[in-house]
Amino acid sequence: MIIDKDTKVYIAGCGGMLGDAVYSVFSKAALVKATDIELSEPWLQYADVRKYDELRRSWTSAPT
Repeated sequence: MIIDKDTKVYIAGCGGMLGDAVYSVFSKAALVKATDIELSEPWLQYADVRKYDELRRSWTSAPT
């Protein structure tokens, strides 16, 4: 897969150490939407993976 600035990457549960590391890698190369239920970083947006409809709708807003 070729990842470029037009590639959309959705990272759910991104508030922990692993999520931060994944975000750091992908945000340099793609459009990233990073979500969590606890907004511990300014680049995170709220989404709860237990609420599928909410999670699906959360991508419709612009990636961070």
